[in-house]
This record gives sequence, C-alpha cells and structure tokens, in this order.
Amino acid sequence: MEPKDILLGVFAAAVWGINYVLIKLGIKDFPPLFFAGIRAVVASLPFIVFFPRPNISFKLLFAISGTMFITISFLFLALSLGLAASITSITLQTQSFFTVFLAFLFLKESIRLYQMLGILFAFVGVCFITNDPTNIQSIAGMILILIAALSWGGSNLLIKKA
Repeated sequence: MEPKDILLGVFAAAVWGINYVLIKLGIKDFPPLFFAGIRAVVASLPFIVFFPRPNISFKLLFAISGTMFITISFLFLALSLGLAASITSITLQTQSFFTVFLAFLFLKESIRLYQMLGILFAFVGVCFITNDPTNIQSIAGMILILIAALSWGGSNLLIKKA
C-alpha cells in the first residue's frame, strides 16, 4: 500500500469517528430532526451537483432515501436522549448483522458458518461493551439506535436491489 493510501484511510476513519461527537455537539443548539435534515441536505449537495441521478426508479430511490433518513433521524434522536457517542457509533454498526439476516430472509442468501461465527463473535463484543450500565444512559436511545441499525440494514438491501 502506498503511504498516500494509508493516510487517506486514517483520514477517513478520523472523519467517521469524529462525526458522532460533532452530531452530539450540534444537537445541543438545534432540534435533532432539524439538524438531521440540515445534515442530509448538506451531505447530498455534492452528489446532486457532481453526479448524475442513478438509473433506478423513483420508487426505489425514494425507498433508499427514506430508510437512510430514518437511520439518520433515529441516530440524532438517540444522541439527543443522552446516549453516549461512543456507544452509539458501536451499536449502529450492528447494521451489518441486520443486513446479513435481512438478506437471508428476503433475498434468500445463505449464511455460511464462518459468517455466523463472525457475527456471533462481534455480537458478543457489542454486548460486552454496552453491558456496563454507566455506558447506557438511555434505554429509549438504545432502542432508537437499534431501529436505526435495522433501517440501515434495510437500506443496504435496497441498494443491492438497485
């Protein structure tokens, strides 16, 4: 790997990691759903300006956009209810579990043994991290972030369908 590629990877991870902290700061000054809307508009502008519309139906485009907006909205709401940014970022990544299981249910994809073992290992890790009551200040926030992860998993399936 080139050093430039490593730096870009580190930069992307840093931006991704600080994202939750910045959201947490932003919802102190703005209502969470309003801030989610602002973020969605700002994040979509470069795609609208620099890329052509995907060659998919408006129905599918609306479904993908809708599920991702649910994900972002519930993320912002969970953070506004006091869920820590660290727990939120880790728990939201359970979207990968939901993606695999939704693909199994709706796309009839098979789940291999090594995938199941990986999911189980990762799930146990998430349980250990989130099991400390001092880490979870809001049960409602935790439920919202799990719904956000499920919505993201659904969005992944819709994108695959596209």
